[in-house]
Amino acid sequence: MVEAKLARQNAKQEQLVLQGLAILYDQGDHFDFSSIEISDLNLSAESLEVLIERYIAKPTRDIQLSKGGSSISLTADVVRLKGNITANSAEEFQTMSDIKGKQWTPEISELINVDAEFTIQGWLEANNTDANYNLPIGWESWQTSWSHATLAKFVTMVWGKNRAPQSTLVDEINNFDLGVDKDIMNVASEEATLVQLNTILKKFPNEARDPQKQKVICQILDKKMPTGHEIRTDMRNLPLPADTKQWISDYRKCRAAARVTIKKSSRYLSLQNASINKTGGKRLSSEKGGWGTKTEFNDNNLQANNHAFLKKQRGTGLRLKVEKLTGLRPGARGVVKRAIYY
Repeated sequence: MVEAKLARQNAKQEQLVLQGLAILYDQGDHFDFSSIEISDLNLSAESLEVLIERYIAKPTRDIQLSKGGSSISLTADVVRLKGNITANSAEEFQTMSDIKGKQWTPEISELINVDAEFTIQGWLEANNTDANYNLPIGWESWQTSWSHATLAKFVTMVWGKNRAPQSTLVDEINNFDLGVDKDIMNVASEEATLVQLNTILKKFPNEARDPQKQKVICQILDKKMPTGHEIRTDMRNLPLPADTKQWISDYRKCRAAARVTIKKSSRYLSLQNASINKTGGKRLSSEKGGWGTKTEFNDNNLQANNHAFLKKQRGTGLRLKVEKLTGLRPGARGVVKRAIYY
């Protein structure tokens, strides 16, 4: 009985000591063994001594970084980034930064090694104009101007598990719909498409200064029109564009010229009807109703009609038309014969 009672008392004191540790951890840098919260625990002298010893030995609680990960202590060595920054290392670095808080002000050099600095600096130089990323202020001198919280935010954005999607100008242009199959007479739709294309190009100013990249983009845009496409053929007759700006200008001019041609030729489109296509433009002998009368026609009919007409012309030649001036029969006296040519 006595042993059981003693065990219960020890368990109770242990629980109070753990509560005391939690209170001291929450107090952070302003911990106080004689605070009201500690006094309210009514610790025995022995338990208070145990509490002080445990806190001195471990003045911070362990924090779990992630599921299946390891714990980190505020007094332990900080997480330093290495050259190969992965999603896991980015997450651990972010967690450490969150735990340390804003009051912690280490030098950035304490948080990265030489390889990590090379990786981060190289990324910033290559992608500082990428619209997919909202870079923190002061990225040009990040080694001295960024805090550990800013660095952690940047690393998480670029290499974290939920990092921002990365795309290039080539990716954007490959996925862009130039609208070559749309009605060419719809100028408003065409201009809206070109404005959208220009907006994409402005997102990548570095590529705009790269002649080789400009050449590649022009080739991609050209291939968006199928082989034999009228506008593509017209553009091939022009000098090769030096950049995307010139390509857009040529594209706009060729489509405008095509619209002019369509408008000029529109008054002749009515000639493309079924009757003319069938006869080849020849008048039909059976068209008793005059022009525009629909009738059946073939080459055999045309040949027969022409043959009969020529035969009649050869047999008739000069025809005499007799007009009765009197009541006499044709050929009698008093009949005047007048030769009339037909």
